[in-house]
Amino acid sequence: MAATVTVSLSGQVTPLASLAAIKVTIGGNSVSYTSTAGGLAFDLANALITAGPQDYTPSPTDVIGWAPLGLSTSGFLPMTLAVGTATYTAVAGASTQNGELGTLATCPCTIKLVGIGSATTNHSGLGEIVDGACTESFTGFVLLTRGGHNS
Repeated sequence: MAATVTVSLSGQVTPLASLAAIKVTIGGNSVSYTSTAGGLAFDLANALITAGPQDYTPSPTDVIGWAPLGLSTSGFLPMTLAVGTATYTAVAGASTQNGELGTLATCPCTIKLVGIGSATTNHSGLGEIVDGACTESFTGFVLLTRGGHNS
């Protein structure tokens, strides 16, 4: 099970010069947070598919970073986005030899939630949230570079 991702812009990538951003809200619907596995797991495929304009569907390889818009519901800072290996659904007639991967099916990601200095143990000096069921919710921008391939 993965955390839910909600696209917050009206279905479009917001251009920022040579950079683009998708505003998303991630809700940890009691998904297990595991620090050794990268944090909170979620799938970014739907956000990438629905946020791109008709002439551009962002690729997982275009994701270059994360910019949080504030803290999570319990005061943790969402940071350190990691993109896993995407999967694709084959398209009839497509050839992987020609670089045609098919239709994006999954884009697994993880993100760390860290404390920013509160007296509470797991909030102290960049201490990570305690492993276990996570119900944190937070918003931020997934940063992309068009055709950037993680450059």
